[in-house]
Amino acid sequence: MKESSDSPKTAEADKVRIQERVSYGVGNLTTMIGKQTPKSFSYQVYNIELGVISPIMIGNILFLSRLIDAFTDPFMGNVSDKTKSRWGRRRPWIVLGSALSSLCFALMWWVPRGWSDAAYLGYFGVLAITFYLALTVYTVPWYALGYELTPDYNERTRVQAVASYFVPLAALLVGWLYKITYLDFFDDRIEAIRWVGCAAALIMLVAGIVTAALTKERHMRQTDKKPEKQESAGPKKSFVANVKETWGCRPFRLLAYTMTLALLGNSMISAMGGYIIIYYLYAGDKATASTLIGWFSTVATVGTLILIPVISKLATRYGKKAVLMGTMWISFFGDLSKWFLHIPEAPYVALLIPLLNAPATAAIVMLLHSMIADICDYDELQYGTRREGMFGAVYAWLFKSGISLAFMLSGYAIAVTGFDQELGGDQAPGTLVGMRALYALIPAAAIAIGLYFINKYNLDEKRSREIRAELEERRGKI
Repeated sequence: MKESSDSPKTAEADKVRIQERVSYGVGNLTTMIGKQTPKSFSYQVYNIELGVISPIMIGNILFLSRLIDAFTDPFMGNVSDKTKSRWGRRRPWIVLGSALSSLCFALMWWVPRGWSDAAYLGYFGVLAITFYLALTVYTVPWYALGYELTPDYNERTRVQAVASYFVPLAALLVGWLYKITYLDFFDDRIEAIRWVGCAAALIMLVAGIVTAALTKERHMRQTDKKPEKQESAGPKKSFVANVKETWGCRPFRLLAYTMTLALLGNSMISAMGGYIIIYYLYAGDKATASTLIGWFSTVATVGTLILIPVISKLATRYGKKAVLMGTMWISFFGDLSKWFLHIPEAPYVALLIPLLNAPATAAIVMLLHSMIADICDYDELQYGTRREGMFGAVYAWLFKSGISLAFMLSGYAIAVTGFDQELGGDQAPGTLVGMRALYALIPAAAIAIGLYFINKYNLDEKRSREIRAELEERRGKI
């Protein structure tokens, strides 16, 4: 059913210049390279290549690092919302966060030579925890900056559409990292891993600085008129009150549950995809398999890039919720089809997998943050305060808590299939059958549960425009 075909045109004052959309979107490279690389590259480096850390221990380290990181997000959101400086609330933290996270990222892959297995374990563990803490300093204010760039319902989707273009570009880079380490340009594996990690870290640093330097924060002014149901608002509220009220927002909870489940299911089995390619499709031939792994990210990138403008137009015409649900259904059936798309005699048929997942990827990365921006208006109507940073942070807390669990379970999922790195391409048939089954069923189940929650979400365009009108009547335009 159409929701937005008769939408009013976006006012000139609400439009975000294309230069600022791009400068904000570039920052997504820092976010996505930082989020995606450890999910697969850590297994490829420390388990498959060096053989010094088991999949279970890698999963446990990623679990612990994301769990610790998750509990710092609300604090960072609160700090960002209350920061007052000549450069704004968000940009100082974006610069600091990009510098710290890129440094830790580079060190994480600057693999020492000749250490014991225990020393490698400690090295990776300390740097993983430090890296994710540093990334929080960047991502929380970066997401908040995007939420407040415009108050218009559909312009928010356009802003996030541009930012979404950089998600598949980051995925493309991450997908080819393993293959790049096999280039003859490098003298040995450790040198290759070191310099590939440093190159990715440099991209993260530059992207964060570009965002901070070229994206202006929208001026926000405090309202003098308080909502009747709340005697005090804004900075007077305690940290605990801000967290409680943020989590008490029903549309936010439904959206957070949906997105977390979808991404949790994918993260839990993302590393397993590489194992299936290497040991099932190519019988342990890592060098040849690394090319197909790279092509996975290429197909995902091209598919997502093509679909981003399509998803943006569909969301404007039919509504964000309807488009999100439609793409999630495509992903559900695509996940189930994974069982049939891994064919050793025709390995490149597996490239249909990222193609089928591309619609949901494009919709999730674009519509999630556009919808959170709408929710921030809903929240202001209830409580009389703007807290984009807190909403981004509380979502990140839930997401990272789920992802930390997924990381831990991913290691166990690989181990429970009976995988033995020392066997190389001679893995037991039951091991590969188990991997293929889990690779298909886990994300499909997560998507199915997520569809239940998003079906209950009811903050559509009509209601969002009514909320904005009420807010502007109360405290004026911002």
